[in-house]
Parts: sequence; structure tokens; C-alpha cells
Amino acid sequence: MFPVKNKAFLLLSALLLIIADAFAQKAFEAIYYHGKAQNITVRLLLADGYISGSEIKTTDNRTHKTAVFTPDIGVPDEQKQIRFTHFSKTGKAFTDYFILQGMEEVYATPPVSINGRYYTHGRGYKVVLKRR
Repeated sequence: MFPVKNKAFLLLSALLLIIADAFAQKAFEAIYYHGKAQNITVRLLLADGYISGSEIKTTDNRTHKTAVFTPDIGVPDEQKQIRFTHFSKTGKAFTDYFILQGMEEVYATPPVSINGRYYTHGRGYKVVLKRR
């Protein structure tokens, strides 16, 4: 384990990072999209200008359970795709995820729709998210 001084240093460092992140300017426009995939309703909050602030929220149409998906990384890859993984407050591992296509860090004109795929139980389902 860590000596007491190291624990205090790590705790203080983590606290400073959290505080700095909270006060950092995040200039982005929130754009909302919605769609459906494999018996779930999908809502995307696209943070245009701060893509890592985007999130996908799903609602199971049968059980009404909700889930949140966040970007793996804060920038699109070379193919202009971003993967959103299932977020868990408790640290539970989930295997479902989204991959959205045609993503940009900043849009001159936000797209009318965003295409992607929702992956669950080893299968992929097409998703079309339309701007509200």
C-alpha cells in the first residue's frame, strides 16, 4: 500500500483535477437527436464543439429501464466514427455500445441525421438519429 504522505498527495491531486475540470470553459452548442433501435428509444445530446461532452441515453420500451453511454475518447477517429460505451456508476462492465458515423469535433452546420450502429449480445443494429 501507499504511505500516508502518498495517499494524501494522490487525494489532493485528484481533487485539484476535479476542481480544475469543473471551472474549465466548455463552449459548445447542445444539439438533440432521437431515434429507435432494437426495442429501445435512443436520445443523443451532441455537444458540438466539445464532443467528449456528448452522451447517449436509452430507454428500453418494454421495461422502461434507462442507460447512459459516453464517448470512449473525445475526438472522432480517422473514419469519423466515435464509440459510445455503456456507463456505469458502480463500475459494472457492460458489453453493449454504439458507434456513430460522420462525426466531427465542430460542425459548420449540424447534420439533419446521424447514422450508426448499436451493438448488443454480439449483434449490430442500424440506428438513425434525427435532429429535433
